[in-house]
Formats: sequence, structure tokens, C-alpha cells
Amino acid sequence: MTREETILIIRVIMRAYPNFKADNLTETVDSWHFFLADHKYNDIAVALKTYVNTSGSAFAPSVSELIAMTRKTDELIEMTEQEAW
Repeated sequence: MTREETILIIRVIMRAYPNFKADNLTETVDSWHFFLADHKYNDIAVALKTYVNTSGSAFAPSVSELIAMTRKTDELIEMTEQEAW
């Protein structure tokens, strides 16, 4: 992911979770980008959407939760029709 894509993810989180407040937005973007740089934007965006739609949590996801969610969605995609049933 690029730094600009990381900013987009954080913006979506801030809109979806109004209580998510960064003490220092620049440092937050830098930190998140450090951890997300090796991931694809679309994978993280799908993970965020899945988290928002399924977690039932009033709290914003952490970086590690989003990364873990990408693994879960990959596992679901790789399931055969029989396994999914």
C-alpha cells in the first residue's frame, strides 16, 4: 500500500467510528503505513468492510485486526464449495 492509500483507510475508519481519534494524525498514518506497506490496498479495504459489517464492535479495528481479517477472507475464498457448505 502507498501512504496515500493508508490515509484513505484511516479516513474511512474515522468516518465509520467517530470515537476513533488519533492524538497525532501524522504519526498514526506513519505507524499504520509501516505495518500495512506490504499489503494490497484492496485486501485491507475488504478486511475493513468485513470488520465493520460483522464485528458488532463499537471500536475501530487495530492494524493487526485488519491484517488478520485479510487472512480470514483469503481462507474463505480458497474454500471449496463442499467446505463452505
